[in-house]
Amino acid sequence: MSVSTVLAPKQAETQLAVGIGQCIVARDPAVALVAYGLGSCVALAAWDAGARVAGVIHILLPEPAAGAVHGNPARFATTGVPYFLQTLAEAGAQPARLRLVAAGGAQMLSMLAHGPLTGIGVRNLAVIKECLQAAGIPLVAADCGGQVGRTLTLSVATGHVHVRASTGATQQL
Repeated sequence: MSVSTVLAPKQAETQLAVGIGQCIVARDPAVALVAYGLGSCVALAAWDAGARVAGVIHILLPEPAAGAVHGNPARFATTGVPYFLQTLAEAGAQPARLRLVAAGGAQMLSMLAHGPLTGIGVRNLAVIKECLQAAGIPLVAADCGGQVGRTLTLSVATGHVHVRASTGATQQL
């Protein structure tokens, strides 16, 4: 009598889209967090292997306009990064164990090369780095800049981050 083993195909992860100005933190290993269509926006992905906590924030702008009042801290790097780190900590993540990576920050439209939105993607990334440095947490990898859009995917189960460029090239950060 022979015994055969049939391996069931791996179940696909459920993808949760992280929209502009959203922050999602998850512990469910069956989930992948995805930030689509990153142009000048920057997605910051975090994973704590010890706590098995993952999160993505999709940041639109470096800071709110002077004097403006905004109720959504996740839209801006200056308010979003501290909010993101606090949300991760509330889910059980520890700052010393966080692995943070970023993608996006491109200059997508040549017509925006002059004026108030000049270099917005570069400024987004610079402010994110400043906020992380102030919190004592390094950014370990980034796929930012240039003139191509990107999509970032973070697996909650493994912490693997994949970035797919609009050119079709994909890399793991």
